[in-house]
Amino acid sequence: MYKHEMVTLTAPPGFSNYSWNGLQGSQTYQVSFPQTVNLIITDANGCQTSQQIKVADQCPDIHIPNIFTPNGDRINDTWVISGMGDDPTTIIKVYTRYGTQIYQSKGQYTPWNGQYQGKPLPQGVYYYVITVKNGKQSFSGSLTIIY
Repeated sequence: MYKHEMVTLTAPPGFSNYSWNGLQGSQTYQVSFPQTVNLIITDANGCQTSQQIKVADQCPDIHIPNIFTPNGDRINDTWVISGMGDDPTTIIKVYTRYGTQIYQSKGQYTPWNGQYQGKPLPQGVYYYVITVKNGKQSFSGSLTIIY
């Protein structure tokens, strides 16, 4: 992130309330300088969860696809993240929309095949959190599986 460059943070959709740094807002939030952003989301039942998002000064050239098609045609069958290098502290977690963790990778990254407990997951939207550099940088977003 360079001085005055705008970055848009996007929280998972479908919640009734989003609070960014203590201010009520929408699913997205914009920042223009490095900082830690505190996000609290509330569902229709009043249940809350929170996350701290560190917006770094510069991010490595990591490419995180937001879609893949594990249908066995040998084209885009795995979720391949490029540019992470050999950081042994890398942790990748993927969750369902209900917060159930369905995938985790620690250390050397191996592309994910879209399966959970040996079975293909249903088509849909999932959410990931990636931490690198001993947790000093993190990336999060949505990931769609299509068959």
